[in-house]
Amino acid sequence: MASADYFKTKILGKTAHGSATYEGIDAILISVAIIMNLQSIVSREMNPLNPIVISVGMIESGMGFNIISSESIIEGTTRCFNSNIRKDLPIIIERMAKNTAWAFRARAEIEYNYGTSPLINNKICSKRAEELAKKLFGNECICKIDRLTISDDFRVYINNT
Repeated sequence: MASADYFKTKILGKTAHGSATYEGIDAILISVAIIMNLQSIVSREMNPLNPIVISVGMIESGMGFNIISSESIIEGTTRCFNSNIRKDLPIIIERMAKNTAWAFRARAEIEYNYGTSPLINNKICSKRAEELAKKLFGNECICKIDRLTISDDFRVYINNT
């Protein structure tokens, strides 16, 4: 299973009325640009043989339908299997968010928290479990799945037992 980490980005722009957008720095527009740019990390900066996922699950912004928002918050998760990539992701996400915000004359503040570590099964133990399952339940009980980007805290449990 993949690691699961959390990030939060706060974009600080400048409010303005919707009739005078040029007087503001639109935090919502910047948030959308950051979210789009984060996807280029996956497609342009990472080797596809080491899969990662960057998902934005929340965006919070705005005070009214005709007001340019001065602040926006993006929250999301990253998933990967490689510890070196995992260490690099906060730096890469911060670079992407801060530089995108800078391009729009805004600021971005980043918070990144490590969650659960990747859980990679021991190959010998996994093979033995597969053999036993086949012996007990037949070949049709085996479903070959190489990797899933789901996560769990089971690794914490087994490290503490």
